Amino acid sequence: MMRNLVLKNEPRLRPDSDGFALLRRRLCEANVANDEFDADYARLADVLGAVLERIQTEFGDVVERVLAVGDWAHHGIDLRHLPYDEVVVHIVLRSDERPFDLYMQIADKVFSELSDKDIFVQFDLETLPEWQHTESIAHDTEHEDALGIPLLSR
Repeated sequence: MMRNLVLKNEPRLRPDSDGFALLRRRLCEANVANDEFDADYARLADVLGAVLERIQTEFGDVVERVLAVGDWAHHGIDLRHLPYDEVVVHIVLRSDERPFDLYMQIADKVFSELSDKDIFVQFDLETLPEWQHTESIAHDTEHEDALGIPLLSR
């Protein structure tokens, strides 16, 4: 059984509107030549919204935050290249363990049957102590942007 490192009375996991705005801006900048950007972004936003809603509903008690990571988040990607470009979310758990069965549960309940054949969302998991260490290094080296874009947080 995973040991939760955060009190149960902590704030709920909520969408980060600033993070979504930053992600959209980066994607928009990468799609200046894409006449279908609004439609392509709407499809991506629908799939991402379903992923985040499922995380909140199914795993909100064990997840501390969710971030967009990788090229799509840092530089933006041309959405016409989906599914060939990676869309990755980083899930920070509220515990000091990340058991394999949790990977399987999240894959099954969150990332299966997203109803868009061109958008594949990948994920990875990190424990809270690992995240705190990573965050500390990023702050110390002034590379906070490397942490990703927050999509859900407390």
